[in-house]
Amino acid sequence: NGNKYYDEVNMVQTTRGCPFNCDFCSVSDFYGRTYRTRPIPDVIREIKELSNRTMIFFVDDNIAGRPAYAKKLFKALIPLNIKWFGQGSVMIARDRELLELAARSGCLGLFMGFESLSSSNLRQVGKATNNVRNYSTVIKKIHGSGIGIVGAFIFGLDSDDDGVFEETVRFIENNQLELASFAILTPLPGTRLLKSMQEQGRIIELDWAKYTLGEVVFRPKLLTVDQLQDGYNWTRKHMSSYSSIFRRTLHFRKTALLSLPLNLLMRKSSRKFLKNTRASRRA
Repeated sequence: NGNKYYDEVNMVQTTRGCPFNCDFCSVSDFYGRTYRTRPIPDVIREIKELSNRTMIFFVDDNIAGRPAYAKKLFKALIPLNIKWFGQGSVMIARDRELLELAARSGCLGLFMGFESLSSSNLRQVGKATNNVRNYSTVIKKIHGSGIGIVGAFIFGLDSDDDGVFEETVRFIENNQLELASFAILTPLPGTRLLKSMQEQGRIIELDWAKYTLGEVVFRPKLLTVDQLQDGYNWTRKHMSSYSSIFRRTLHFRKTALLSLPLNLLMRKSSRKFLKNTRASRRA
């Protein structure tokens, strides 16, 4: 039962903002590039006051954006004996102590943006923190610490062609990422990406209700609008198949109790999305 699962998750925030400044992201535009940290004693007090500490989701955009703070936070969490999930970047794998402390503090999984398997795409959107050649090593280090991964990927970047969908699926399954999240490149309000696409005359949809991360609202460079939408739909359908889910989750017993139900929830969400997409195309 999806509602029951979410009822057991408490949300806590320890930091606000992100130290990075990717072109497609609205976080830095909304908060500025300032990365604010909350006093750790306040965080610990809030967690202790929770009536249910079965699972905690730290809603920070990048919980380890300031490593020195994150290490102090993780050390303070260890005595609480909690289990938690959060969002971070691939850079966490560069600091062994930080990664080990995250695991010891109860981290079961991290949502992180790989975004693309193309170096030129990463340069295009200002994702300087990512190095495609190191992706597999990063994954092995994080998995080796006992932490699962939700990998986030964007389709529709300027170097993406019609092979990007199968390539991404192969990468995810070969590296056994427990979960994966996909988005169609979307020029959100306030982002440099929107300004750039407006200047290039590539925006084809002005209805903000369509800016869902699952619909094409711009003209891609190497794909047609239909190719991008169909490829995105195919990827979500494939990754939500039972065969793909079990192939990626059952190898890692420590996080299977988290990743398996989350995959099943994502399967339900994908099936609903695809059904609505087919209905809207027929309309």
